Amino acid sequence: MSDDFYTQEELNEELHECARHGELDILKEMKADDDTNMLDFNALDAQGNSALHKAAANGHVDMLIFLKEMGTKYSRNLSGKDPLTWAIINKHLATVQYLILTYPEIDILFKPEHGLSPLSTAHDIGEPDIIEALFKHPSASALEAKNLEIDESDDDEDDDEDKDENQADNIVPPTIEESNVE
Repeated sequence: MSDDFYTQEELNEELHECARHGELDILKEMKADDDTNMLDFNALDAQGNSALHKAAANGHVDMLIFLKEMGTKYSRNLSGKDPLTWAIINKHLATVQYLILTYPEIDILFKPEHGLSPLSTAHDIGEPDIIEALFKHPSASALEAKNLEIDESDDDEDDDEDKDENQADNIVPPTIEESNVE
């Protein structure tokens, strides 16, 4: 392939189509023939999707591995969706597992302005294996910390109730001699 026959836009479109369809051999050939380094692995389409979004949405783990090797950055599209969210929506468990193991910058609790967090998306589509996988990502610890705060505040309320009960136990009713009965 000679880059002289392709515009940058055409190369970017071909990159995205290869990622979308899992055409790894074609993309590797394009890379090998790209002697002018015109192939931009971080190119975005009109909606802000990268090749990573396309490969994740279609469950192409082998493509994701190659894109990572090529330095493709993990990003959100214009609507705030990241590749993980697309993998979740399309129920690609192996893709979800790969992404959460490979990209520490993922935040499973991030909620875009319009939409759900990856964790809420997984819950909505009812995929327990994906939900379980998401809880293994380091960003899930923020949720666990929040739950601990809630549990501790519940414990504080329990302590206050225990104090009230103990105070009630320490109240001794007055005896007849002590009362002001005449």
